[in-house]
Amino acid sequence: MKKKKKLEAITRPYTKDEARKLFTDNVLTAIVALDLDEIMTGIECLNDAVSTMICDHDCSLEDISYKAVGVDIDGLVLVEVSGSIEYWLEAKEYENEE
Repeated sequence: MKKKKKLEAITRPYTKDEARKLFTDNVLTAIVALDLDEIMTGIECLNDAVSTMICDHDCSLEDISYKAVGVDIDGLVLVEVSGSIEYWLEAKEYENEE
């Protein structure tokens, strides 16, 4: 019998430096844990929420795809999310002037 791979959701967003090193093809893939309320908010709200969960700040994943891959012990849906981070990685960071 084939053993199932244990799925774990990410616990914090990736920084730009981490993303550059881990996702050299500019397509980030991660597993996030979502409750049904988050899933049912509508695609635009879900896209924004997932982008915030996966990427550091000021990120909006592009060409996002979703695939439900399991349920965790708390009843949250584990969803594999893939999206382009090319724009986020290339965007210039501006420092706040006080």
